[in-house]
Amino acid sequence: MGKLTQENGWTIAVVGASAVLGVLALLTVESDGVGWLTTEVNVAATVLLLCGIILYYALIARRHLDGMSGSWTSQLVLIALSAGIVSLNPNLLSVQVIFYPLMWSTSRTLRQAVVMTGVGSFVIGLAAVLGHNDPDWVWVGWAIVGASYAFSLAMGLWITTIATQGAENARLLDELRQQQDQIAALNRAAGADAERAHLSRDLHDTVAQTLTGVVLLSRQTEKQLETLEPSTVRDRSIELIRLVESSSAEALTETRAMVATTSSLASAGGSFAETVQRLADRFAKETGIQVAVECEAEASAALSRANEVVVLRCVQEGLANVRKHARATTVKVSLTLGKDSERATESFVRLTLTDNGIGLGEQPLGGFNPEGDGGQFGLAGMRDRLALVGGALTLANGESATDTLRGHGAVLTVSLPNVSQPTAETEGAPE
Repeated sequence: MGKLTQENGWTIAVVGASAVLGVLALLTVESDGVGWLTTEVNVAATVLLLCGIILYYALIARRHLDGMSGSWTSQLVLIALSAGIVSLNPNLLSVQVIFYPLMWSTSRTLRQAVVMTGVGSFVIGLAAVLGHNDPDWVWVGWAIVGASYAFSLAMGLWITTIATQGAENARLLDELRQQQDQIAALNRAAGADAERAHLSRDLHDTVAQTLTGVVLLSRQTEKQLETLEPSTVRDRSIELIRLVESSSAEALTETRAMVATTSSLASAGGSFAETVQRLADRFAKETGIQVAVECEAEASAALSRANEVVVLRCVQEGLANVRKHARATTVKVSLTLGKDSERATESFVRLTLTDNGIGLGEQPLGGFNPEGDGGQFGLAGMRDRLALVGGALTLANGESATDTLRGHGAVLTVSLPNVSQPTAETEGAPE
């Protein structure tokens, strides 16, 4: 559309200027000292040459207005047509209003434009001098041609500079768009990787943990059925089957929650503390390890919806590590609200899981890799989750005096910012 509009503008300009010059030829051809032919021949020849300029534009110049394919030879045709018009009627030096724009617009290079307009100016000036009968008009003719050429150079160089800058800006804009497309593609890839990692952590912390419990329960059931008395097999089997059913239903609930992009276990109903208690009760039934839960109301209220999910996953992973590594008989889960020792005005929510197991021993973290046990996420998954919400995780030996087994147990501590605490602005605001 832009190119078509540009071509239409050129067509109107060339045809309109040629028509005006034709009228001017009729008005000036009978003036004193103009031309050396008869009036009729002079006017006819002038109109014919003006039509030649229109034809030159239509067949040659119009295809080369982009300045990339105009030849020196084709521009000589325009010089000849313009010089012929001026030689027939020197008063038509105003043909330069067509000549210069076409020369600049069809030149391949700046050098071609400067040289060919210079040659054309000299030829047109010479034709005007030779075609005029008044010797005193010679200097006037050359002055007009010189001034026109100087104006042409100034305008041509200015417009060429603007066009060059426009082309460079267009190139830079195209490069910028390409880079933006590349950045967008990289962001999409990074987002997909982050989503896959998030999904992997969710699967590990929910469905995988629950299914691990189901597998352990199944193995436990198999062993107990081999050792129990026939009179007690039925009751114990029913109890274990119900426990397996409960765990499987919990896994199904978690899977549906993930599919529905609802990652919170609290969606099953009840408060946050009740959800933690439900996790603890299920863990106790599966493992026989006693779990005590203490959740301060203020601490629970200080958790955002997103942080609730993080804490619940940390509880799940912490209990799973106790099951795998601790050899503990009791676990205490507590959620409290603490103060920053350096900044008394800032508080944080602290989750601690304390067991009476073997502790960490001589090897770091009880001999298992903090970046993932057996290629799974483990503590690395917890650290990643906490990093996203500004939290932190530590795992250390316990300080209790439980020496029945090697070590003093282990303490897993998770700290998250208190999102419900007032800011300095709200604290200082008048009520």
